[in-house]
Parts: sequence; C-alpha cells; structure tokens
Amino acid sequence: MPVNYQALLEEYGVESIPEAEDTTNAFTHEIYGCLFDPDSPFDLERSSIDDFPDMLEHMLYCSLALKTGKSVHDGVSHLIKTWYRWLCYENPKYECIQRTASSLGTDVSIFTISRENLVCSFVFNIADEATDKAVQDYMDFYSPVDDPNALMKGRKRPESD
Repeated sequence: MPVNYQALLEEYGVESIPEAEDTTNAFTHEIYGCLFDPDSPFDLERSSIDDFPDMLEHMLYCSLALKTGKSVHDGVSHLIKTWYRWLCYENPKYECIQRTASSLGTDVSIFTISRENLVCSFVFNIADEATDKAVQDYMDFYSPVDDPNALMKGRKRPESD
C-alpha cells in the first residue's frame, strides 16, 4: 500500500523537513559504514547510493547488488538486521517498512520520523543475478539509438527570435 508521506508529516506535527541534506549525507555515510561489512551479502563494487533530499518518496535510493550465490532473502535479512542494529532512529515517532518484489528486484522502502522531527525515506533495491539478467534483457530490447545525430539530419531547427 502506498504511503501518503505528506499526510504522515502533518499527522506527526512536522511542518518542514529540517536539515534534509545533512540527514541524507549522514545516512549515506552510515549505510556505507555498516551495510557492507565483511559478512554482507552485498557487492560494494556493484552497489550505489544516490541521494535526493528534496524527494520525500525516496530521499535515499540504494541499489544493492547481491554477491554471487546470495539470495534476495539473504539481502533482505541482512538489511533489516543492520537497520535495527545500527541505522534506525532510537525510539522513532514513526517508522514504516514495506517490501515489494518484482522482476526488476525487491524494494524495501523505509520512512522514518525521529523524535526531533528529522525525516528520511529510503528505497533499497536488492538485485540478484536473475534480476540483473532481466534488467539487461529489458535494456537490450529498448536500447538507445546508435547514432542520435543521424536522427537529427534533415530536421529543421526552430527559428529563434
């Protein structure tokens, strides 16, 4: 079920999101520091974290590629265990964790509000080898044009004033 982020902010008395960039930077640092430990099922070299402090639905988007032989279950278990051990706010005002699976990976979405009204939302996309293959097949089918300049030949440019 989709989360109505704005309604939750209003319900919990958050009028604005203070320090959004500082919050996403801090969480990025913490995620890299604890999610990719030596026992992690995630491949650090193929994973990435992108921050979007102005996008309430996913202030942090984390693409987590699984190591060879690791399952989505291994990844979700490690993520949730790490979340509660190291990443979550202590005694948050609100926290919602949702898991959604598709052929393009498993998303774990987390929305949290601290007692101090700090807010952060995450999407952790966990991809195994089968997911990587499905994405690659999709990208191969919808590959970009080899030479975009060839498409532009013969097209008139709009006249400028």
